[in-house]
This record gives sequence, C-alpha cells and structure tokens, in this order.
Amino acid sequence: LFRTIRMNRVKSYTVIEMLVVMLISSLSIGITYTCYTIFSNHYLSYKKRSDELANYILLDKLMTKDVSVSAKVEKTSLGMNCISKNGTIGYEFYDQYILRRSTIVDTFYVVMSQPVVFKRMGKTENIPGALVEEIGMETIYKEEKLYFYYKKNYGADVLIRFDDLAI
Repeated sequence: LFRTIRMNRVKSYTVIEMLVVMLISSLSIGITYTCYTIFSNHYLSYKKRSDELANYILLDKLMTKDVSVSAKVEKTSLGMNCISKNGTIGYEFYDQYILRRSTIVDTFYVVMSQPVVFKRMGKTENIPGALVEEIGMETIYKEEKLYFYYKKNYGADVLIRFDDLAI
C-alpha cells in the first residue's frame, strides 16, 4: 500500500524551494535595475556636458571661418556682420546666447561674462557700421572663463575703399 501511494505522487517543488528562488530572483532584478539607473544617469550627465562643450567648439569654428572668409566685418547695433561675396552672416550677442543669422538661424547657448569687444587699429569701436579688425569675447563654461579672439586682416584696397565711404 505504501508503495502505491508513493507511485501516484506528483513531483513538484516545496514552498521553501519556491521562496528561495523568488528571493534570489528579486535580488538579481534589484541589483540589475540599480546598475541600470546608475549607468543611465552617468551617461545622461556625460551627454549633457559633451553637448555643452560641442556648442562652444562649433561656435568657435563657425566664427573663425566666417571672419576669415568674409571680405569685411562691420559692427552692428546688436553684434556684427561678416560680409562676403556669398552673402552676409550676422551675429547678435546677448548675455545668455548668441544668434548666428545666415540662410538659417543658429542659437548658441553661451554665457557671456563681459560685452563683446570690437576693435579697429587697436581702439575699441562701438559705432554701428564701423569696420572691425579684432573681436574679443569672454565667456563662462563650468565656472571657468573661456576667451575667444578673432582677427580680420584687411588689404589696403578694402581699407582705402571703406575709409573713402566714411568721409
């Protein structure tokens, strides 16, 4: 009789075995989720820092190109215009951002610590329409000051033509 009862038993897990499996599963899921959260937050902060730095690098690259390629750089009431035979590219400088106007408008979120300095022949020029030879900007990135400096060298023909128009 004892043998027949044993043979009709269904093989299964005990409650203790199931509790141990559930405990181990919940621990592994909890550790995995915690690791995922830590790595996700780390990646997002890295991406944010990287995007901010890329913003400064792109602004510097475009301003260097625009100033060097232009035939002349003129001061405007809000910033400057880089005038070339291909058209005009305008820059407007504000405390928290810089606008670059060409065929499209680009916005660079750059914190300015001081107003942009425009110089001609070593003297500061703040008159709209004045020819600009040097541009200096002081910005703040992660509580550090970054300095940007651009110089436009003109030929005598441009300087004479521009001075004749000013007279």
